[in-house]
Amino acid sequence: MPSGKYNRKKGADFERELVHLFRDAMPGAPVKRGLQCRGAEMADVDCPVFWIEAKRMKRPNIRAAYKQASDDCGKGKIPVAITRANREDALVTLSLDDFLDFVGEWWVSREE
Repeated sequence: MPSGKYNRKKGADFERELVHLFRDAMPGAPVKRGLQCRGAEMADVDCPVFWIEAKRMKRPNIRAAYKQASDDCGKGKIPVAITRANREDALVTLSLDDFLDFVGEWWVSREE
């Protein structure tokens, strides 16, 4: 059975991977890992627009990850949970309202 140290490293590696992916998708945006401090809530990945809670484990609880993101979410940010089970693709979870906002913006921008 993996140790707690191994699981923390796996989670930190996943956060670093997400930082690189978001930097590639948002060139020039200030994207970095959130530094976890006692008493201060911070996103796992700090970037414009989103409050990202990242979970990488055998069977991540998607709803719990999203609840943590939405409960801790900073003002003006959209809560997002990015979860990845072992040897599977990562999933992104956000509220239907937030998703529909993105769909609406995409739909309007494609017609311009």
